[in-house]
Amino acid sequence: MGLAAGAVWVRPGAARAVAVVGPGVAGARVLAKVGLQLYSVRDEMNRDAAGTLKKIKEIGYNQVEHAGYWKGKFYGYPAKDFKTLLDGIGLDMVSGHVSIEAADYDEGSKAFSANWREAVESAAAAGQRYIITPGFPESWRKDKDTVLRYLDVFNSCGAFCKTYGVKFGYHNHTMEFDRIYHGTSLYELILQHTDPSLVALQLDVGLVYAAGLDPRAMIKEHAGRFELMHVKDEFRKPGGGERGQGYESTVLGAGELKLAEIVWLGRETGGVKYFFVEQESFGDLPELECARRDYQFMKKL
Repeated sequence: MGLAAGAVWVRPGAARAVAVVGPGVAGARVLAKVGLQLYSVRDEMNRDAAGTLKKIKEIGYNQVEHAGYWKGKFYGYPAKDFKTLLDGIGLDMVSGHVSIEAADYDEGSKAFSANWREAVESAAAAGQRYIITPGFPESWRKDKDTVLRYLDVFNSCGAFCKTYGVKFGYHNHTMEFDRIYHGTSLYELILQHTDPSLVALQLDVGLVYAAGLDPRAMIKEHAGRFELMHVKDEFRKPGGGERGQGYESTVLGAGELKLAEIVWLGRETGGVKYFFVEQESFGDLPELECARRDYQFMKKL
């Protein structure tokens, strides 16, 4: 059943059509490793990347996902130097976010740009297993035929990344669920027309919820399809949110999402191999304090 049918994907506040995991079940599952998306500590990373990474390790995180690549460097460090820094601290950078843009693919030559090739090479040099693009360029989503053409590009990009030992992936926001093409959402088209062996999906459960859907239903409907997850909590804030979506992220456990159930389903049904905590708004708390509280929440799982 696809998204167009909509039978089990319900909006927050509506009656849930999802079987609920029993109390305590998720609590019995302890994640061996918990990662942090470094956008959660972006100001700290910009001030002192090395010192911040050490504090992240002290909190208990063993894995990180970057959001700070620019022209061959991570937070100002060349790829190999950044890997050396991470290795010395004891952190594994499994994944990272780099946007693929319309200019990064030439339809005539079927070639990827020098900038994109450098990004993939840098990911491999830094020891990443995934390079994730967090968005679908506007010029690629003007109509269904264009979307499908560029989903073929995603598959080609996956094959290209594979030659470097890195897997290409896609991270959702909310627009993928709002853009509808003849009754089918952009995200459903992504699910239908990307090759799972070439394109991994990273499910941001907070943004799925902010789009009006239930992440639990999505995981069950597309079992095994999501290799990575952004564990994020959200609360309703009309007119607010990081992208004006009407929801704002918060410390894990302080929002509206049923995260224990979601994480358990992700691990047991969804195919999730890597869980990354992400918090984008912090209230009155420092970024690292939020990261500490988020880790403590995950540790209880």
